[in-house]
Amino acid sequence: MERRSIDYSWIILIVIAVIAIFAYKPVVGYLRERSSQSTGATDYQKAKEVFYDYQVWGHPNRSCAMCHAKDYEVNPEHPDIDMPDFKYVQLKGVARKYHYTLLGSPSDLVKRINRCLHSPTRIGYGTLTQQDERIRLLLIYLKKL
Repeated sequence: MERRSIDYSWIILIVIAVIAIFAYKPVVGYLRERSSQSTGATDYQKAKEVFYDYQVWGHPNRSCAMCHAKDYEVNPEHPDIDMPDFKYVQLKGVARKYHYTLLGSPSDLVKRINRCLHSPTRIGYGTLTQQDERIRLLLIYLKKL
C-alpha cells in the first residue's frame, strides 16, 4: 500500500493569515509613529499657533481652540464669548475617526474643519481648500491629538 503525501500548504496559509492579523496593528502603529516624527517640531508649533490664535481667523475672540482646547484663554481685549454654538468638544482621536491615517486621505477631516470654519455661529471665516497652509497646519495638529 502506497502512502499518500499530505499537503501542508493550507496550514501554512492559515498560519500566515493569523500572523498578518495580529501583526497588522503594531506594524501600522509603528509606521504612523515614524511618519509623525518626520513632521518637524517647528511645523507642530506653527500648527498649534494656528489652532489657538484668534487673529488667524479674523475675529477678535474666535479660534479653533475656543471650543476644542480646555486650556484656551479668552482674548483679554474681547472677553465676551459671542459664539452661539459655544460648547467644549474634545478632539482626541479625531484624525483616526475621519480616516486620516497613514494610508487614508484627509478629505473627510478637511470637510469637518470647513464645516466649523464656514458656520457663522462658530468661526464664520469661510471655506478653505486642502492646499491652504492653515488647513495643512491644522491637519498636522489634529493628527497629533
